[in-house]
Amino acid sequence: IYGYPGRWNDADTGVLRRRVHISAEPGERVFLIVEGVAQRCALYVGARHICDHDEMFLPLHADITDGIADGEAEITFVCTFESTTLTSGSVKTTGLTGSWFGSNLRGIWGDISLEILPQSHISDLAIRCSVRRGEISVLPELSDAPDGARMHYEVLDGERAVLSFDGGCGAAVCRWTDAEYWDTDHPKLYRLRAELVCGGTVLDSRTERFGFREIWTE
Repeated sequence: IYGYPGRWNDADTGVLRRRVHISAEPGERVFLIVEGVAQRCALYVGARHICDHDEMFLPLHADITDGIADGEAEITFVCTFESTTLTSGSVKTTGLTGSWFGSNLRGIWGDISLEILPQSHISDLAIRCSVRRGEISVLPELSDAPDGARMHYEVLDGERAVLSFDGGCGAAVCRWTDAEYWDTDHPKLYRLRAELVCGGTVLDSRTERFGFREIWTE
């Protein structure tokens, strides 16, 4: 299929390797982002085992900084299938099955990128909107935030700021009663721009797209 040799279907494991040059400044962290890799995967940079990944349809996000030497990184993916041998000697499949993609696919099937971030950075943002309370809350995930660091947030509608508020390194909540709600007939989207600030200096910033909506049961 897809022009690959038929004997590849008999291989349980695939190995993909590439050497790349990475221009990162001292103190910066380098992250490898893989949008899709099948099935079970072990990631190595040089001889260093970085992580294992067993979610075929979810992205892999890994810090590979410690495996980089002199601006070079040899990145290796070892992709295999999930099965285990029982005490009876029979083999039990624990991975996805039911199609060629679930049974035979090995290797990278999504885009790959590198992200270089400062030592102190915003790793993730959880944005929660409440229609009933008329508010937005943001929970940042921070890496190596220094003492005294704080978060600043702006909600953008296009290029226009419609809301601005501050918070510490934990959850921040702000009243917002005139937001345009997202629904299937009116998929209104805003952008949240978050800045990690310390001593008047912006250490890192991150922008996420979101819709103001809430689902609940009564």
